[in-house]
Amino acid sequence: MIEGKVSMSKRLLPTLLALGAALLLSCSSNGGFHKEQSNDVSIDKSQLLFARPINGKTESDPLTVRISSAGATNLTINKIYLESPLTQCDRQELNLGPFEPLPGELDTTCDFEILDKPALPKVMPNGDYAEVTITFHHSASADPLGSSTPTGRLVVESDATRPEFRTQYVDLGVIGEHPVIATSPEVIALTPNVATSETILVRNVGSGGLTVNDVQLRLLTPQVMDGTGMPVNEFEVSVDTDLPWNIDESGTQTITVNYNPFDDIADTAEVVIKSNDAENPDKIVKVTSQPLKGLLQVTPAVGTFELEPGVLEGAVNFGFINNGERTVNVLDIFIDQPGSDYVVSFSGNANSSFPLSAGSEMDGTMVTYHPNEGQSSDGRLVIVTDADNGIEAPADLVAPPEDGSFLSQYKVVLVPLVHDLASVPATLTVNPLSLDFSDVGLDDSTKKTFEIKNDGGAELKVTRIGLSTADDTAAGLATDPQFTISAGGEDVTLAPGDTHEVEIQFARSGTDTVQHFGAVVIESNAEGSPHTVLLTADPPPQN
Repeated sequence: MIEGKVSMSKRLLPTLLALGAALLLSCSSNGGFHKEQSNDVSIDKSQLLFARPINGKTESDPLTVRISSAGATNLTINKIYLESPLTQCDRQELNLGPFEPLPGELDTTCDFEILDKPALPKVMPNGDYAEVTITFHHSASADPLGSSTPTGRLVVESDATRPEFRTQYVDLGVIGEHPVIATSPEVIALTPNVATSETILVRNVGSGGLTVNDVQLRLLTPQVMDGTGMPVNEFEVSVDTDLPWNIDESGTQTITVNYNPFDDIADTAEVVIKSNDAENPDKIVKVTSQPLKGLLQVTPAVGTFELEPGVLEGAVNFGFINNGERTVNVLDIFIDQPGSDYVVSFSGNANSSFPLSAGSEMDGTMVTYHPNEGQSSDGRLVIVTDADNGIEAPADLVAPPEDGSFLSQYKVVLVPLVHDLASVPATLTVNPLSLDFSDVGLDDSTKKTFEIKNDGGAELKVTRIGLSTADDTAAGLATDPQFTISAGGEDVTLAPGDTHEVEIQFARSGTDTVQHFGAVVIESNAEGSPHTVLLTADPPPQN
C-alpha cells in the first residue's frame, strides 16, 4: 500500500508542477497577487454633553466632533445628520446663520442643531479629518430644569470597509446642574507697606446652585512676630454673611481682605474658597505685596504673507497669551504701514482693547494682506499695552491720532508683517515667558524648560543666557540662589526657524518656607534685547 501511494505521488507531481507554473505566470502577468485595500473611520467622541445656557441665553456653547479617516484607500463620508425627530435641525441645510431663528415649528422643537459640517459626499484620504459643530438650543420642548433630557443622536454614514462601522452614532445630552465659581479679581496686588482693604467678588457663572462651604486664609510667607514674640496677623479675611452660601445663577457674594503690614518684607497669602464646583472645588485668590508682572505673548511672532502666484489675498490669525501673574490690558491694536495693504479685523470676543487675566488667552484678531496693484509691502502690527515685556514706542512709529496719548503712557509689542520672511531680521521669541515652581515641596527639587526660537529671517546670535543680577535692570530683581540653569545656558547661534531649549532647576530645603523669585536674562542681536523669563516659587502651604 505504501509503495502504491508513493507511486501515485510521482505520477501527480508533473501535474502539480504545471499547475503551479501556470498560477505563477498568471500572477506575473497581472503584476502580482491582488490584495484587497481597506479603509476605516473613527470619531473622537461617543458622547457630547452640553452645558445648559444661563443668563437668559438660549444657545449653549457649541461642541465639535472630529471624524478621521484611516486605511490604505480613501474614505467617503456620505451622510451626516441628526436622528429623527431632529433630522431637519441643520442650519447648514437650511442656509441659516448662527443667530437666525429656525423656520416654523423647528424653533420650538430643535433641541440640538448642526451649525457646521463638511460638504457631502466628502472623500477623505488616510489621515484626513472633518469636523461637525453642534449646539444645544433651549427650545420650548426642552426640560425647563435643564436635566439630562432632552437627548439626541448624531449619525455619520460612510463607506467604511467593515460593515459595523459604516453607520456610527454620537449621543447628545445636556448637563443640568453645573455650578461654576469665578472671582473678581483673580489676583490682588497690594501696595508694599501700605495698609488697605480689598474686596473679592464671588460669582456663580454656571448653571444650578453654587454652594460655598468655607473661606480660608493660607499664609505663603512666614508669620511675623512682634517684640514680645507673639504672632502678628498682617492678613485678615471676613465675609459679609454667614457661611455656607447658596449662590443662585449669576448671584454674588463678597469677601473682604484686610492687610496691615508690620515690616518691610513682602507678604503673600492665598484666600481659598471651598465650593461644590466639581472642576474647581478650591478656588484660590492670591494676595501679595510682591510686585507682579504682566507678560504678553503674541502668536505668531511674525505675520508672513508669502502669496502663491495668482493669489491676491492672504490672512493670518493672531492670538494673545498672558504668561504673567497679573492682568494685562491691551489698549489698542492697529497697523503701522506705508500704504493700506494690511487690514486688521476682529471676531468672536476679540476687540481692539481688552483685559487679559493671568494665564488666559484671546483669539480672533485677523490681519488680511491685499497688495495694491501687485506691489508687495511690509508693515507692523502694533499692540499698545501695559505689559511689562513691552518696549517703548519707536520714534518711526506712525500712530493714528487717537493713539498718541496711549503711546506716551504705555508700551508696545510689535509684530512684523512681511511678504518675505527673509526680509525680517533675527527675531527672538521665548515660550513660555515664565516658569512657576510653586509645586515644589520641602526638601525637594524639579526641573522645567523654556524654548528660545528664531522667528526671523536672519541669523540669531544669543550672547548671554544667565540668571539676573542686581545690575540687570530689564529683570528688575536679582535671582534667588535656589534657581540654577541646569542645561542650555551656553551662547548659541540659531538659523531662521531653529530652537534652543534651556532647563532651569529649583531646589527647596527642608526648612525653606518663603517665596523665591528670579529671572533668566537673554541677550542677543534681536530687537528688544535683552529678553527675560520670569521665575517664581510660592512656598508650600503652611498648616
